[in-house]
Amino acid sequence: MSRPCMLAALLFASIGCTNAVPTPIVVGHVSDNTRVDKAGHQAELGIRLALHDLSKDGALAGAFGGRKIEVHHTDARGDLDKFESEAVRLDSVNRCVALVGGFSTQETAALNNSRVPLLTFQGQPVSGASGQVFYLGMSPAEQGAILAKVAADNAKTNRVILLVDEQRPASLALAESFQKA
Repeated sequence: MSRPCMLAALLFASIGCTNAVPTPIVVGHVSDNTRVDKAGHQAELGIRLALHDLSKDGALAGAFGGRKIEVHHTDARGDLDKFESEAVRLDSVNRCVALVGGFSTQETAALNNSRVPLLTFQGQPVSGASGQVFYLGMSPAEQGAILAKVAADNAKTNRVILLVDEQRPASLALAESFQKA
């Protein structure tokens, strides 16, 4: 085969191989699937279901210029050090644009050590957290007000006794809100 023909064949082959598919947008999810209440596993299933429903008609990919959304799920197995290492891995290796996770202040604090925004299920701000932490859960004050409303609407009792752990600020905030409502 002559040199110009070989060059032309390589050129056409390389042009044919550039079927550019947009890279997906990666979101990381770090959870604890060993929890007794199965909250980590349930969160993973909920995220998978929501992403499936949103991706059915292609509108989600269309909103992001044809780029699909991928969620990479990891299990820290209850180890706070693994929460941090999984968050850093998802950030540096998988190049995720955001993290989802954190049911407790300790988990949220560990996940906060990555450089990407964190969406946490925690409702109460974590001390020392960066400005990139977004709290999706209800605050203890909101929980107390709603609990009081439900108790007043549904309970057939005249007295309610609240047990409060004074060493937990969230417990005190919930009880105070309950009493006010």
